[in-house]
Amino acid sequence: MAQTGFTPIQLYLSTTAAAVPLAANLTAGELALNNNDGKLFYKDSSGVVQVIATKATAAGVTSFTAGTTGLTPSTATSGAVTLAGTLAIANGGTGLTALGTGVQTAIGVNVGTAGAVVVNGGALGTPSSGTVTNLTGTASINVNGTVGATTPTTGAFTTLAASSTVSGTGFTTYLASPPALGTTAPAEVKVTVGWAANTALTDAATIAWDTTNQVATFTFVSTNRTFGAPTNLKNGAFYALAVIQNGGSNTLTWTSVFKWAAGVAPTLSTAAGAKDYFTFRSDGTNLYQQGISQAVA
Repeated sequence: MAQTGFTPIQLYLSTTAAAVPLAANLTAGELALNNNDGKLFYKDSSGVVQVIATKATAAGVTSFTAGTTGLTPSTATSGAVTLAGTLAIANGGTGLTALGTGVQTAIGVNVGTAGAVVVNGGALGTPSSGTVTNLTGTASINVNGTVGATTPTTGAFTTLAASSTVSGTGFTTYLASPPALGTTAPAEVKVTVGWAANTALTDAATIAWDTTNQVATFTFVSTNRTFGAPTNLKNGAFYALAVIQNGGSNTLTWTSVFKWAAGVAPTLSTAAGAKDYFTFRSDGTNLYQQGISQAVA
């Protein structure tokens, strides 16, 4: 006997595969069973036939697939939940199929690009924009994909110890002051065979001579001139200077760096186009006359 407020359950049965009852087939409170498919149906209060159980999947389980925008429910109402594809960052994933170059800020991983420096997981940067400090513990410097053989000492690039090694293509361009090579200073280079090309000095009121150009020629352009103190003189080095008149009768006033025999500066040849040749030996500060050939034809 039915209890007060309840209607006895009635059962509608089908043995036909894939048969689904119509709303017209069921009355309120009536169930429909398809024993071929193993499914149980009922009609809800809106008159729509619903599946409430199936032998394949427990009732209420929905199938999901993971796409590039996260977990998206499928239209199916049965089947296993499977994860596939790439899960987007906005949905709690990495948005990646593999780690590449660049800064993966969403997952807290720094992957260096060519020429960049990553120190202890810090921000990416290039040495040319400043110094990298606080190299501690087992930190190493990665430049263009090559890691140094030993750990740099704490400090900036400019204060790396001589025993520290950092390597990579073009790395030396980032060092303001590279570590010294070897344990002793190299000997000075002595040239035993060679020659110096002639350099034409620029005409000016005061003539300048950078003696890294050991052989030089000055040709008058307009009028009398003063010869200034040469720069970059080396102790023990010899220098040669040719002075050529233009229209003739021009004079030179020599700075005190030039030292002449008997303390008297020579008088230039005055003919048009006249050539006077001078040789000097330097003590690193002054130029001492070694020879003069004037009015050379």
